[in-house]
Amino acid sequence: MTVHLSYAAGDFHTLLAGDLFLPEEWSEDRERCRQAGIPDEMVHRPKWQIALGLRDRAVANGVRFEWMTADEGYGEAPAFYFALDDRGQRYVLEVPCTFHGWLRRPGRWCIRCG
Repeated sequence: MTVHLSYAAGDFHTLLAGDLFLPEEWSEDRERCRQAGIPDEMVHRPKWQIALGLRDRAVANGVRFEWMTADEGYGEAPAFYFALDDRGQRYVLEVPCTFHGWLRRPGRWCIRCG
């Protein structure tokens, strides 16, 4: 499996980058990885972390994204959109139907600090 970063503007669209996603079960079975030719240094990373790395590398190379979009697999990870917020990146993420939010910011409790 892979994670891809695409770019679209007007009629132009292209695939910018991609990186291998290694499922956690595979990462824990190093013999299976060796048989499949997966190097020992390749370990499981959540897809949202891979996507953020691809985005950061593209931005470091001069690409600017007006907006980023992603499906609910990324939208279910609050750390992903907090990281996008921290970078000043505008985004639209699909979220699972079980996702909860607030109309007003809750008191002193913070999802980042628990």
